[in-house]
Amino acid sequence: IAVLRRFGGVYVDVDVVPLPALQRNLDELLLVPPSHDDCDDDSDGGGDDSVTPFANTPSFVVACETARRDVVANSLIVAAPKHALLDEVARAQRQRAVAASDAGDHSAPSWIVTGPQCLTAVLQDTDVPASQWCVLTSSRLYPDDWHHPGEHPVAVPNGGRHLPPHALTYQFGYSTNGYAAVYDFQRNQPRADTHNALVQALCMGGQVDAALHTFGALRSAGVAPTVMTLSALVVALCEQHG
Repeated sequence: IAVLRRFGGVYVDVDVVPLPALQRNLDELLLVPPSHDDCDDDSDGGGDDSVTPFANTPSFVVACETARRDVVANSLIVAAPKHALLDEVARAQRQRAVAASDAGDHSAPSWIVTGPQCLTAVLQDTDVPASQWCVLTSSRLYPDDWHHPGEHPVAVPNGGRHLPPHALTYQFGYSTNGYAAVYDFQRNQPRADTHNALVQALCMGGQVDAALHTFGALRSAGVAPTVMTLSALVVALCEQHG
């Protein structure tokens, strides 16, 4: 955020890759729909795909994380230097970090303190004119829902043929859904005892619902949960429900 505030440009998470439309022309990323609120679900490839030059449209562009429209992702941010929203995001991140530290919560999930939840809260409360920012549909930048564990892709599944034609990027989500903790990318195979490790990783990341989903898969597969896995679940559930 600090670098974007000073220089402007495009921030991209390391687990986001460009799809063919963006590979052919980087300027496609700087073309956004003329509508400010473009967060309708057009994941099936429908919707209005008309675009206008970035120079004539909002100077801060992000996208919904999923079709549910409830969270705005910060995995890819296009912004002009010194944009007012960057100032608001920076202040909110600092306030959340200080509050967590003062409360002694040194393991507060980054997606809450500095990530999507923080960005979403800023956009919900901002006084910055709507003409200066734009939230795209999830299908533009995050066309697959990677929140629930399953496969561990190391390449865009099916070469991206199942994705909407207007999708510009694909995110694997390794840093958020715990994949990195349970997958051996060098050998292109899951690590030993994947289910237990993934439940623990998701608990540490504050994704309790996904952890419970994976725990159910663990039990269905007849895999015995370890003491560490059960402890991680108990702690996560207690924190979630107070």
